[in-house]
Amino acid sequence: MFKQSTTDNQQDFFGSFDFNLDEQRIKVLNDPNSWFNQFFNNVTKQLAENHFSVLYHQHMGRSNAPIRILLAMMALKSGFGWSDAQLYEQVHFNLQVMKALGFVKLSDKAPAASTYYLFKQAVYQYHIDHGRDLIDEAFKKLTKAQLEIMGVDGSMIRMDSKLIGSNIIRCSRLQLIISCLQSFWKSLSKEAKTKLKETDHSLLNALSEKKPNNIVYPLSEDEKSQKLIELGHLLYRLQQSYDDSDSTKYFLIKRILDEQYQLEQDDKITLKPAKEISASSIQSAHDPDAAYRRKDTQTVTGYSVNVTETCNKTGLNLVTDIQVEPATKADKDYVQPALDNTAEISDPINEAYMDGAYQSSDNRDYGETNEIQLYYTGISGSKGTFEFKKTETGLEVTNRKTGETVNATEYKDNHYKIKLSSGKWRYFKPDEIDCYERRRAIECMPKEIKNRRNNVEATIFQLCFHTRNNKTRYRGQFQNKVWALSRAMWMNLVRIKNYVKNSNKAQEVALG
Repeated sequence: MFKQSTTDNQQDFFGSFDFNLDEQRIKVLNDPNSWFNQFFNNVTKQLAENHFSVLYHQHMGRSNAPIRILLAMMALKSGFGWSDAQLYEQVHFNLQVMKALGFVKLSDKAPAASTYYLFKQAVYQYHIDHGRDLIDEAFKKLTKAQLEIMGVDGSMIRMDSKLIGSNIIRCSRLQLIISCLQSFWKSLSKEAKTKLKETDHSLLNALSEKKPNNIVYPLSEDEKSQKLIELGHLLYRLQQSYDDSDSTKYFLIKRILDEQYQLEQDDKITLKPAKEISASSIQSAHDPDAAYRRKDTQTVTGYSVNVTETCNKTGLNLVTDIQVEPATKADKDYVQPALDNTAEISDPINEAYMDGAYQSSDNRDYGETNEIQLYYTGISGSKGTFEFKKTETGLEVTNRKTGETVNATEYKDNHYKIKLSSGKWRYFKPDEIDCYERRRAIECMPKEIKNRRNNVEATIFQLCFHTRNNKTRYRGQFQNKVWALSRAMWMNLVRIKNYVKNSNKAQEVALG
């Protein structure tokens, strides 16, 4: 049964911190500018709970543990980079962490570890069943409250993205297929396993006795090729014998068969060429949401995280939106959701700053329609060989290599052509000319405007501060987004704490 918690903890004089500690430690614990008291006032106390009522029965069952404390614990865990064991050690024995959660006496206890895990599982299952992200809603409501309390101007924002690795091991094609078969086979009930012939039953049992790498390592290249074809036919028989009602892992069989093999005439199964396999194909049976991407010199199997924040010239700036998608997600597809999500919780947006990867005609049209000035600090692609200048009589085209300038012929509305020295015609479409003009506008952009985006890179660094080799501790898109949202809650708290501290110092100086 859902019950709203209160932030006013009942006092017990004899059990209170003040009664049991010496004066020096009491002074430290009661310092309003300390991180833990700022955390309680600006995070724990401000977290909304009502929208989590959908997880509980309205009239029956035990009352839920304080949800604001569970959410605050998640933010603390991501903030300090703790494991679950370290988190519970801190909430039980660290007075500062206890104060951050709103505890006022030694007998106050955090929810049990089982309650913490069941809460996260319930939130995840609700997301699966209803497509609603309750943690994201909590982050938005919290950030909206912080923006209002601190008086942060949200009319200017900036964004950037980062590729992060999922907590999975990269594996070969054969290892991946074996891993998917193992995961599916283990998920079946004893009754469901009886659907298979004894030979397939024995083969799957044998595959499940060892780790995929221990099965693959002793095989020669010819044996690996034979095993791949053998398992392709096994996958096909499993697809024909089962469906989604038999196992929640059945989708692994369908996807791995569709993505790695092709079915030819007479039910012949062959491997797809490696170049035909999509980057969005399954990379791990343990994280089917993860995707593969190579960006510049970086190779990632996991996700792309997009971070949006305010970018006032002076004062406080806060993270306003977090999006986590498979690594194949293009940056340009983040822009409109990021602007919409930020506009829901802040002032109307007037200006947005981002790098060239976010450019698209749809985004430019969106900016014009919503009266948002989009500033791009770069543009994808090379400069090209030709420069363009529109004149009263038409279009001048300059070859950057030779320096030669000629008047282009307009052969169709906004379509031009010139004759090259080789005698061939070179044609220019409106997109190529527009791209050049946008690039020139970016090159002529004042340095002050270009630099407004730069600090978001420091935000990205802070977001990933506790990752190891650019990999998180988590698997799955939802779990990685919960991590990113929790980390953003902590980052905003640190910014608020530093802003309050600096403001207090400025007041002291002003007062002499």
